[in-house]
Amino acid sequence: MLENQLSRYGAVSKVLEGVSPYSKAFFVGDSDDTGFVDFVNEFAPDREGVVRVYSSMFDSTMLANTRAGRGDVILVMPGHSESISTDQSFNVKGLKVIGLGEGDERPIVRYTATAASISLDTGGIQLENFRLIADTSAVTIGVDAVGSGSVVRKNSLEFNGNGSDFAIGIRAITGDRMFIDDNEILGEDTIGPTHGIQISASDYTRVRRNYITGQFSNAGISDTAASQGLLIGDNFVNNQDTAASITIAGTTTSKGLVYNNRLATADSTAGGLSAITAGGFRWNQNYVTDGDSVSGVLAPVVSSS
Repeated sequence: MLENQLSRYGAVSKVLEGVSPYSKAFFVGDSDDTGFVDFVNEFAPDREGVVRVYSSMFDSTMLANTRAGRGDVILVMPGHSESISTDQSFNVKGLKVIGLGEGDERPIVRYTATAASISLDTGGIQLENFRLIADTSAVTIGVDAVGSGSVVRKNSLEFNGNGSDFAIGIRAITGDRMFIDDNEILGEDTIGPTHGIQISASDYTRVRRNYITGQFSNAGISDTAASQGLLIGDNFVNNQDTAASITIAGTTTSKGLVYNNRLATADSTAGGLSAITAGGFRWNQNYVTDGDSVSGVLAPVVSSS
């Protein structure tokens, strides 16, 4: 029985991309799910006596059993759902937290208070493939990526009915070389969050292939603290805030390349060209549209030099 369990744990490490043979895999599912109970029976504690199966992805005992730099992974089962009301911190270097399943079957985390958040507080932590749902108004931050090399990928940040939303969907702050890729940020149509993705003093960070829609009082994507070497590309940003409607914004000291983004704005000033704050970025092949049934124009205007 023990050898069978060990071979199963080893098999998990072999099939996961970027997981080494020395990594430990932990599993999270709903304790009232009959199938998951059967799964628990198959995956008893390993030969070191470490329990590998839990009912919460934030379980303190599970997180205490992970080890920095070993490349451990937490796999959360399809259909799993849990709620948080305070900040939940992942602070083990190199930890991967991955939701299994596709579409609506992805695991769900519900935010039931404004202080609820998921924080990636040290280097190289990955959060992938979750539905993160605001169940109350003005949740301060959905995902707060602090550690250098953090990866936030393939998540969907959503609101649950009128009046619920994230003030900031994803924030990349102070840590460098982060990857914010392939996420959805689906904001409320009538309640205005401030940022879809906010970057702040995060050098060489990449923001790519995200779909962002809602009414953002600041911007869909913005750098607010002079980040250097940013790469912002292939994003779809729809800001329907009629007061500001900025899609992508930088400061005068922001540096990096903004390329191939498709932008929509509710602001028709200057044919929609006011929907960006160019700052110190270099811009290449970005198009913005300011209304229905009209094609986009290059933004900012083509350089004459």
